[in-house]
Amino acid sequence: MQYSNKLDCDDQKARHYLISGIVSDLPPEAAILDVGCGTGTTYEAIRRLGVNYHGIDISPQAISIASRTFEGDTSSFEVSDFTALQTTSKYDLILFSEVFYYFSIEDLGPAIERALSLLKDADSVLLISMSENAKAAKVWEQLESLPKPFQNIALQSDVVGSKWRVKAYMPLKNTIPNTSRPPRAVPSRRFEHA
Repeated sequence: MQYSNKLDCDDQKARHYLISGIVSDLPPEAAILDVGCGTGTTYEAIRRLGVNYHGIDISPQAISIASRTFEGDTSSFEVSDFTALQTTSKYDLILFSEVFYYFSIEDLGPAIERALSLLKDADSVLLISMSENAKAAKVWEQLESLPKPFQNIALQSDVVGSKWRVKAYMPLKNTIPNTSRPPRAVPSRRFEHA
């Protein structure tokens, strides 16, 4: 099975439903950066929410498929390595879904620092999803320096038994004042699990 087909299969839907739920708690027209967007599988799950979506991936083939699939949508797709992304934009949510396995352990710290610098304000969300495997365990260890996530959810799909951990962070909450938006409740906390 091709990797892009794997990401679109029924086994993956639970993870996309969860990501979609977290995104639905953002303000209307939230700016989202999807790092490692592939062929746009996550965008397909959240596009009904009316977000300002920008997906990046290092695969020209994946970006070509995503661009054709969602031609005419308000989304945008770009061939880019996250560490080399040229942008002055700030985002309400940055998503790393199933991509941190491809970063070296040494590059994780700089990647997270870069992501934090691209978040808009204290209500912005850093959202990370990884399948359970040995590399993911090492990645989560490296990410322990982030503030406690407001979501830390383990998922399992019984279609083929895939397991994931999804964590949502508001890492700037206690470090910068929020001047751009009024305070908001985070209704997705109702799903919080250990």
